[in-house]
Amino acid sequence: MAKHKKRSKNNQDELVRTGNPPAPPDEELDAYWKSLGQRLGQLTYYVDSCAILSCLVPDDDYFRNLLTKELNTYRLFTSSHVVVETVRRLARRTSAPYPFRGPANEQDADLAVYLVSRWLAEHRVEVVCVPESVYELGRANFERYKYLKGWDLTDALSTEIVKGLKQQSIISGDKGFLEQGIMLMPSDAWTRYRDQSWMFE
Repeated sequence: MAKHKKRSKNNQDELVRTGNPPAPPDEELDAYWKSLGQRLGQLTYYVDSCAILSCLVPDDDYFRNLLTKELNTYRLFTSSHVVVETVRRLARRTSAPYPFRGPANEQDADLAVYLVSRWLAEHRVEVVCVPESVYELGRANFERYKYLKGWDLTDALSTEIVKGLKQQSIISGDKGFLEQGIMLMPSDAWTRYRDQSWMFE
């Protein structure tokens, strides 16, 4: 109990001194990554919103074939932050092109509902909800790399999840991950999609 009180006092002091919560203890993060890694297994890949959106473009089989054919024996996962970002893109149209459709011609909010209620399960994509300690890592990453074009908090969180699990690559077409030392899957995804504004809006 005394150790817990001391840590709480130190956390409060750090918040007052800097305005930011302190970095989470290494042992806390190590335990989380170990637990998550054991749950997911070694043959697993993280799926970014770029890949999910691409799968909802009827004439685009690039990521769809990767997920359903080439990686059909692997375990796939993403974060709740990626799901929220993707749902927002599907449910709220912007000035960018909107090429997305579901199997029954769903669009907008109906397509977003299809994503969360069926698509993720049909494509065996598990959704991970990260704890506050991982969120803080993502927040720090976003602040540090805010100068990267198009970099946002979801990208930063995804980066920390991939690195925390000691993985080398991410299923995405977002060049920002290359800047973080993470390889894209497939490797030519960035050059294929860099001019598609709907993917990065």
